[in-house]
Amino acid sequence: MSWGSWEDMFYYPPPSYNLLYGYDEIFMQAAAEGIGAFAASGDWGAYDVQWFAFNMPMEPSVLYPASDPWVTGVGGTELFAQFIGGYAQRMETAWNWNPFIVWGSGGGYSFTFTETPGQKLISIPYQVQYVYEPDLGIWFNTVGMRGVPDIAADADPYTGVFIVLNGVIPPYFIGGTSLATPLTAGMTTTIQSYLYGTGTDYTIGDLAPSMYLVYHYMPSEPT
Repeated sequence: MSWGSWEDMFYYPPPSYNLLYGYDEIFMQAAAEGIGAFAASGDWGAYDVQWFAFNMPMEPSVLYPASDPWVTGVGGTELFAQFIGGYAQRMETAWNWNPFIVWGSGGGYSFTFTETPGQKLISIPYQVQYVYEPDLGIWFNTVGMRGVPDIAADADPYTGVFIVLNGVIPPYFIGGTSLATPLTAGMTTTIQSYLYGTGTDYTIGDLAPSMYLVYHYMPSEPT
């Protein structure tokens, strides 16, 4: 899923945050049936640019449905190589804002949903305790709330992918967390197919809980 809306928009009058819980029930049913749902964390970094368009002093908030606890939120990274001592090393860092591409991987803490059991297991850090929404007059607590994203993949348009439109490759790359999300879903599907091929009766389904368990029990393993 590459669609989404900022959580704070559901609290703006007339409030419609119960809609989040309606969606949440659908994603919970999907997880119970072994269906993995992946959602993009957004391409605006820590800035709530949609509110800027309306000249409203809203604070940043995370994107939903990436913030749903039954969904694996997918953020973005960027890839580059550097030469050290005559050897090329591949580097991967968070996809961040820069003077040339004013985008970056979205992320933060949910205003609505508490942290998942996996995030509680690994004790995710909380950099701010409260966020104040001046237009709403609400202090949102962030400690103990769900953190987004859970996982990340290549999202930088400079290291993105070519697409083909009507048999023609356009002169630009495609990036964003809308790229990282299907990449992650595709890699998960590949692993799932491999498991089935080996006769392993295991359905990955909701990926995030498995990733937190791996990190908790094998923190030195690359994820």
